Amino acid sequence: MGKTVTTYLIDGDPKGTQYVFISNKICQMYVIPRSNLSILNERQELQTPAFYILLGEDEATKPKAYIGETENFRERVKDHDSKKAFWQKALLFISKDAAMTKADVQYLELYWLQYL
Repeated sequence: MGKTVTTYLIDGDPKGTQYVFISNKICQMYVIPRSNLSILNERQELQTPAFYILLGEDEATKPKAYIGETENFRERVKDHDSKKAFWQKALLFISKDAAMTKADVQYLELYWLQYL
């Protein structure tokens, strides 16, 4: 059975910041390029418990990912921005209605870590 995935281009650029959701699911995703971290100051919903994946390439241009969880991505990503050079964009998963708790995002982190 098919699903409808809605993608909203926040700044009108397909390579820019995006908001993505499936209407009947509680989770929503933001795709945030590293060059546009300033959006975190503009959007309060991005300061809630979140599961995230940082995507990029290492020195040998091999794909690389970092998986994490946080209670406030805006504050957490400051550390990643200064200490992790490889990543170019973040996939940030948060709840549409604040239903996800710290325990929920910790579960998601552990679940996805098994695939790395």
